[in-house]
Amino acid sequence: CNEVLQQQFIKLVFLAEQREYQREGIDYSEVVFGDNKEVLDLIDKKGHGIIAILHDQCKVPGTSDRTFATNIYQQFQSHPRFKASRKQKANQMFSIVHYAGSVEYDITGFVEKNKDEVPKEGSQLLESSSNPFVRKLCAIITEHHKPTTTGAKFAQNRGVGHELTTQLRDIRDRIDATQPHYIRCFKPNSDLRPGDFQPALIANQLRYAGVLEALRVSRNWFSHRYKHAEFYERYYQLAKDELKDFNGSEREKCQLLVNMVAFQIWELMQETDAVEGDDESKNMSFRVDNVGLQVGKTKVFLRHKTFEYLEYLRGRIIVNHVNKINALLRGRIARKQYKKRMTAVMSAQTYARRFIAVLKAKSILRRNAAATKIQKTWRGGRDLARYKLIKLLVAWTQAHFRGWEGREQFRQLQEDQKKRKEEQKQILQEKQRKLEEEQRKLQEKQKKLEEEQKKMEEEQKKVEEEQRKLEEEKKQMEEEQRKAEEEQRK
Repeated sequence: CNEVLQQQFIKLVFLAEQREYQREGIDYSEVVFGDNKEVLDLIDKKGHGIIAILHDQCKVPGTSDRTFATNIYQQFQSHPRFKASRKQKANQMFSIVHYAGSVEYDITGFVEKNKDEVPKEGSQLLESSSNPFVRKLCAIITEHHKPTTTGAKFAQNRGVGHELTTQLRDIRDRIDATQPHYIRCFKPNSDLRPGDFQPALIANQLRYAGVLEALRVSRNWFSHRYKHAEFYERYYQLAKDELKDFNGSEREKCQLLVNMVAFQIWELMQETDAVEGDDESKNMSFRVDNVGLQVGKTKVFLRHKTFEYLEYLRGRIIVNHVNKINALLRGRIARKQYKKRMTAVMSAQTYARRFIAVLKAKSILRRNAAATKIQKTWRGGRDLARYKLIKLLVAWTQAHFRGWEGREQFRQLQEDQKKRKEEQKQILQEKQRKLEEEQRKLQEKQKKLEEEQKKMEEEQKKVEEEQRKLEEEKKQMEEEQRKAEEEQRK
C-alpha cells in the first residue's frame, strides 16, 4: 500500500510540475527521478508477482510454505529488488528493497493465511442476527466476497492476497480520480518522548518519504513562482524609471521588468563567480533564460539562485529608502529636541534666579531658628545627663540581684544534667553492644556474598568466552555469505 501511495505521490508532484511548465509555455530541462515500478511489479504483477504466485500455490493441493519459497527463489533470484541469502533461504525468508529501504519477510504461514476466509456457518450466523447493523455488515461482506466468475471452486480459491490486490487497485483508481494533497508526518524520536528531536531519524524519514527528492527536483527547476501582478508589485522598484510611463498588460509589464532586471542579475552572477573562482558563467553569453527568469502565461518563474539575487537587489533599494527616511526623521527629531532644550534652558534660568532669592530669605530665618535650637539643646543635654546617672544606678542594683538568682538556678540545672548524662551513657552502652553484635553478623553475610560474587565472576568469564566463540563463528558465516554472494553475482 505504501509503495502504491509513493508511486502516486511521484506522479502527482513531479509530473504535475512538468504539466504546469508545459501549460505556462516554460522551457525546462528533464530531470530524472526515482520510480518504484519494479517493486510494484515484483509484488503485484499479474501472473508473475509474489501475490500471483501465492494465489497459484493456494489453488494446488498439497502445497506448503516450502514450495512457495522455492518458487519465488527461482522466479526472482535475478530481480534487482529481491534479495535472498543462504541464511534467509534456510529460514524461509527473503528481503524486498522498498523505496523506504530493505524489509525482511518471513514466509512461515503465508500459504495458510492466504487461504483464510469467512466460513459459511459464520456468514449464516451473522445473517440470522437480530441486530440490523450486524445483518447489514454481513450483506456488505457477502457482496465483497461474491465471486466474479462462475464456479464454486474458483470462489473458494480466492485468498487474502487476491483481496489485497483488489483493494490496492481500488485505492489507485480512487487517487487517480481525485486531486489529493499529501501531508508528510514525521516522528521526532523512536521513544515517544516530548521535547526529544533526533536529527538522524528525521533525515532518514525525509529521504525515504521522497521529500528530499522533491526538493532536489524543485531546486533544479523553478522553485519560486509569482503571478504577474504579485511579481510586478514586489519588484517594481528595480526598474521604476523605465516602467513609469509604460502602459500595457500585466504580462507585458512583467516582461519589460524581467528584461530590465536580468542584466543586473547577470552582472551580480559575474561578480560572484569571479570571487568564487567559477568560470562557468564567463563562457555563457547574456540571455534572459540563462539568468533563470522566464515569463509564463499567468506566472513568472524563477530559479532559486535568481530569486536570491532579486531579493538582494530589492533589499539594497529598500535599504537606501530606509536610510533616506531615517535621515529625514532624525533631522526632524533633532530640531524638536533643540527647541525643547532652548525652552528648558530659559526655564532653568528663571527657576535658578527664584531659587537664589528664596535662599537669601531663608538664611535670615535659619539664624533665628538656630539660636533657639542651641538653647533648647543645651538644656536638654543637662537633663539627659542626670537621667542617665539615675538609670545606671538602678541597672547596677538589678544586675547584682539577678546574678545571684541565676547562679542558684544554674547550679540546680547542672545537678539535673549530670543525672541525665549518666542515664544516657548507660542507654548508649547498651545500644553499642547491640550494634557490635549486628555488625559481626553483617560481616559474616558480607563474606558469604563475596564468595558468591567470585563464583558469578567465574561464570561470567565462561559466558564471555562462549560469546567470543559465537562472534568468531558469526564472522565466519558472514565471510561465507559474502563469498556466496560474490559467486552468485559471477
